[in-house]
Amino acid sequence: MKEERARELGLIPEPGSSAAAVADGARMVFFVLETNTNERGKYNALIAVEGEQGYHRTDWFWGTDLALAEKFAGDRNEMAGISKDEASKIIASTMREIVYNCG
Repeated sequence: MKEERARELGLIPEPGSSAAAVADGARMVFFVLETNTNERGKYNALIAVEGEQGYHRTDWFWGTDLALAEKFAGDRNEMAGISKDEASKIIASTMREIVYNCG
């Protein structure tokens, strides 16, 4: 049932869709960045694909209140069965690894 709901929310793309080629079966989560707004100050809904560097922009904008936009992203992820902690891990998996040279 969770997979069906996630598919309805667009977190799991339909087979053969262009989004399916992007996700390739990996988990996807919604999130917003404070610095990613349109000219009216509305926050752009972004998608992180587990293990894939970077993120994908959507054509959805979730208002001018950052806290509400973050809540909306979190609610969408939770409806798909992904907790806030798991979403954070998925988002972190998209960031490049930093290597320190201490020698």
